[in-house]
Amino acid sequence: MADILRDILKKHKIQQSVVAKALGLQRVNINRYDNMIERSVKEVILISKATGIPFSELIGIDSKDIKNVDRFLKKLGKVEKSINEEQNEN
Repeated sequence: MADILRDILKKHKIQQSVVAKALGLQRVNINRYDNMIERSVKEVILISKATGIPFSELIGIDSKDIKNVDRFLKKLGKVEKSINEEQNEN
């Protein structure tokens, strides 16, 4: 089972307020996010971007292919950014 979010943040020495701000929550509501498997992909990506913690670690994937998942998500983020920039130009 994946570690709970608070334990992961503690391991990385990241304050819960960083995640709360990224999600637009008050810090006291962070314990609702302890089981990352129950969160949407969008929320986990926001947490990953805000903290620098790999998506795979947040959801507790343990596999030799984990780097491929993280690479895919980084590439996806670049594609989304490019699409957004194109839309803003038009």
